[in-house]
Amino acid sequence: MENFKACSKCGERKPATSEYFVRKKDCKDGISGTCKSCKSKRDKEYQERNKESIKKQKQRYILKNKDKKAEADRKYYLENKKSILEYRRQHYLRNKEKRNNQSRMYYIKNKEKIDAWQIKYHEDNKEKISKYRRQYGIINRETYNMHGHNRRARERKLVATLTQKQWEQIKSLFGNRCAYCGKKKFLTKDHFISLTNNGEFSHNNIIPACLNCNCSKKDRSFFSWYPTFKHYSKQREQNILKYLGYTNGIQQLSLI
Repeated sequence: MENFKACSKCGERKPATSEYFVRKKDCKDGISGTCKSCKSKRDKEYQERNKESIKKQKQRYILKNKDKKAEADRKYYLENKKSILEYRRQHYLRNKEKRNNQSRMYYIKNKEKIDAWQIKYHEDNKEKISKYRRQYGIINRETYNMHGHNRRARERKLVATLTQKQWEQIKSLFGNRCAYCGKKKFLTKDHFISLTNNGEFSHNNIIPACLNCNCSKKDRSFFSWYPTFKHYSKQREQNILKYLGYTNGIQQLSLI
């Protein structure tokens, strides 16, 4: 016959097993007098009341045991590397859009602060940056960005033929202005057909766009996004389609 025990907190009688009560060696029957449900509720209330002190206690412990924790974390990672990497990959895929939107919104809200930090960082680390660029054959920021675009396109087995000379020509054709809003800002390489939709990295698919317009468009179709865009211009739309060689909604690929 199954034994029952009354919880000292809620008074409810439950089976005297580890499924309902926490094991406790110093108790006569080997289990705590409080049921798991009440203990969980009590612990949660305690954590809420002492949130700041618990946080500080954790910080002090981490600082005091920094090396010990780092070694334990390293050991755990090595023993569970495969499952950890798979979890991270799945988590990234589940939250990719959310993370990207958060990053874009943060940049838009803190653009001046970020730009000032980047300028200061480059000023303070000129030698380090120069050494890195010499090591990897990177001449400037444009070349660095070109390397990144080429790599991502190759990873997806897409065409990646855009050269720096072609990029300069494209910017010149648009008057060194954003093709979407017409403003004269720092220009980024926007895939007319997005990379996620197998858009190639070539002069047939790259449009000069300021960062704000590039972030607004994301991986959406130009034909559904641009007509509703706040900086929409019929003339700029025609210029873009003419440059890309679009006739009746179909691109006639042609070299510059």
